[in-house]
Amino acid sequence: MIRKFIYLIVRKLFHTFWYLHKPLVKKNIKYKDIHKGETCLIFGNGASLKYYDFNAFPKIPAIGCNFSPIDKRMKNVDFRYWVLADSYSLYRYGIDRHKMKITENIMVQLGKKLFKENREKILFTNLTNRYGIKNEFKEVSYFYNFGNKDGTNCDLADNFSACFSSLSAMIGIAKYMGFSKAILVGCDYLGLPRMESHFYSDKQPFFSKDPLNEYMNSIQLAANEIDINVILTKSVTSSPFSYATYEDYFGVKEKYQENTEFIDEFYIRLLRDASSKNLVYM
Repeated sequence: MIRKFIYLIVRKLFHTFWYLHKPLVKKNIKYKDIHKGETCLIFGNGASLKYYDFNAFPKIPAIGCNFSPIDKRMKNVDFRYWVLADSYSLYRYGIDRHKMKITENIMVQLGKKLFKENREKILFTNLTNRYGIKNEFKEVSYFYNFGNKDGTNCDLADNFSACFSSLSAMIGIAKYMGFSKAILVGCDYLGLPRMESHFYSDKQPFFSKDPLNEYMNSIQLAANEIDINVILTKSVTSSPFSYATYEDYFGVKEKYQENTEFIDEFYIRLLRDASSKNLVYM
């Protein structure tokens, strides 16, 4: 209890500190409606991506998150925007809020090579990562909720509350930039039954029947006023959103691939090492 109390006090102090950085967030006004009326692709990190041929995806602006850039197939799409939504995720060490202890950060281990290879992309990340990024990118844009946590505010230049998950952040950013439609791939937590695991995992995907109601609700809040179409594997549905199977939507058959077929050995080794330390689910 004492540890948690101290954590809450420190968190309040940090919130005040980040409020002083609001001018950095205000700069995002330049992204307002720059893609007005367009359609984008949004990539999650789900295991369903193991079944897809990326050459089938249209050459429209794509938004990816977290480990998206380690997938070599992303070079086959117009991958422009990279979103790292988690707070304090780009420092060498962080706080595990569930176990209330200091832990290593997998993104930093991957960072040097990954950032160098993707420095041309526009990075959107939580304002709390401001001092974890040096000069790796040509353009970095920060967002923050400034105490507004209702999940509906997608104002990148002010209070951005769509921070419940990487997907809600990507949808919120897409809305702010004016996209009227988003095609979601690899966003498996929106499917029923829910496909578990990730595209970079060594393990075969498996299914869970338990819906993530809180997660679904947060995505619905963020997705207000944008047309969402979720791409899923065969025999999976998505009751809250419009959906289609990969085969029906793109006219290409699914074909399973192992992670080693589209991820460099360097990243596979790092991920396996991180998995052995319980830093990432592999």
